Amino acid sequence: MGRKILQVGIPILGSVLSGAILFLGFPDYDLALLAWVGLIPLLASLQRRTPGQAFFLAWIAGIVFFSGHFSWVFEIPGYTLLHH
Repeated sequence: MGRKILQVGIPILGSVLSGAILFLGFPDYDLALLAWVGLIPLLASLQRRTPGQAFFLAWIAGIVFFSGHFSWVFEIPGYTLLHH
């Protein structure tokens, strides 16, 4: 049971870490060197995965990355999640 949790949790953690590192590598945080190594945790997580698993892990990294970059959307006056 514990080994199965590690087999699932470690790749997800790598995806989250990759998204966070890429987010911190953009100009707002002035850590540009992180952009060069930001994909390493994601690529390590994708080894020996099926295409569906790889898509899910990359999707998680993208959600973490873009949720930080598009946080300004919620500061627009009158915008709500159910805007449309």
